[in-house]
Amino acid sequence: MDELQSRFLMNLPQSELSSSERLFFQIEQCYWFYEDFYADHHNHLTHLKLNDFARKMFNHCVLLQPLKQKCESMFQDFKTYQSQIPVVGCILLNPAKTKLVLVRNWKGTSWSLPRGKVNQGETDLECARREVFEECGYDPAAASSSSTIVSDVDTVLGINAKDFIEFHVNQQRIRMYIVTQVPEEFNFAPQTRKEISLIQWFDFDELPKKTWGVLPFMSRLRRWITNDTKKATAKKKATHTPVKSRSVSAPRHRPAKTDAY
Repeated sequence: MDELQSRFLMNLPQSELSSSERLFFQIEQCYWFYEDFYADHHNHLTHLKLNDFARKMFNHCVLLQPLKQKCESMFQDFKTYQSQIPVVGCILLNPAKTKLVLVRNWKGTSWSLPRGKVNQGETDLECARREVFEECGYDPAAASSSSTIVSDVDTVLGINAKDFIEFHVNQQRIRMYIVTQVPEEFNFAPQTRKEISLIQWFDFDELPKKTWGVLPFMSRLRRWITNDTKKATAKKKATHTPVKSRSVSAPRHRPAKTDAY
């Protein structure tokens, strides 16, 4: 506990201590460090839930002891704050637009799209790129720069800023950008510890059970694919339609030329 508090809490400014959200953000970082590097490697240390770990820190850390009576209320404020932070990610589609990538949480059994909460000072597109890379090891920007496909003018960080599906659940905004041309043979691999246990392609019509966070997007995704296919077909026809040539001649019904006096 001493090492944890000195690493994460001892140098916090007063402004951080007075804010439930900022203080518990630091405690959460401290908690994950404890779980990953202490509880996993020392049998005498138990795995804890975040709120139980927070109580221990409030009782142990001199800096937090004056606030220990508020620990529970501050934790609830933090949970409320977390539930309102926008969530952004990507729907990764194969070139045929018939499959999408789903991820399964480390300790969970449900599947979801690669996504996460927007960090302070981060744009939606930056968050989408970061979360997809952290959870899947796939970087849309790197893939876009190495692709022979010409990027749209609205493409930023390998993601088209206009191609997204967005929902609001209670007070939380959830936005998923649609990324196409993802090769099925790509070797997906999570880049963070204990966050994702499995990454897999699924056909639209063969989604696994427990995909509650995915199903609300499917009807609008199918509609987007239909419209995108129509646009691509129309663009292809326009590109390959020959322009009829005509001879250069005087316009019909042009007045006859007369000699000037």
